[in-house]
Amino acid sequence: MLRRVRVTMALGEVATVASPQTIKIYVRHRARQRLDPQSNWQPLSIEEVVQLFAKAPFTWGLAGGYAVEQFLGRSTREHSDIDVVVYRDAQLQAQSWLSTWQLYAADPPGALRPWIDNEYLPYGIHDIWGHRLQVQLLYKARGCRPKDNHDFQACLPQLSADAKQWLRNTLLLVYPAGHPWLEDLS
Repeated sequence: MLRRVRVTMALGEVATVASPQTIKIYVRHRARQRLDPQSNWQPLSIEEVVQLFAKAPFTWGLAGGYAVEQFLGRSTREHSDIDVVVYRDAQLQAQSWLSTWQLYAADPPGALRPWIDNEYLPYGIHDIWGHRLQVQLLYKARGCRPKDNHDFQACLPQLSADAKQWLRNTLLLVYPAGHPWLEDLS
């Protein structure tokens, strides 16, 4: 399953998920089976979201069903996602904060395209999909073409120890007979 968090960006003092001024960011945490950006999602836990945004330089908070449960002080149902809200004018800070994630804007009616660095998303774009850089490298590991190897070598110094370990472990699962990148991830 993939892990995700939906970040909703809003304009104004009070943000609502249903507002036309919001943007949702779907962030994948892990891939196990299909490497399809629109399936096999598993939400991040509240603890993982808190850890992800704890030192963020912008205001954020839980939204959606978990916000209701925080207000009630008890769990009321199962959740298929977790929503985080940030102000729309902080979207570039959120993009920067998630700089180790591969982010895609979902242009209406939902076609994915890369969310370009420092691109301020206009009203009408409501969804962002993303995954960590090591997941993108896992996609590229399939081809192992010269351009994929180049991208891997260029990204390698930027990967954290945890990201390298995740990519190594996942490559070992997907390619039990071995993969050329494993030596560089040791």
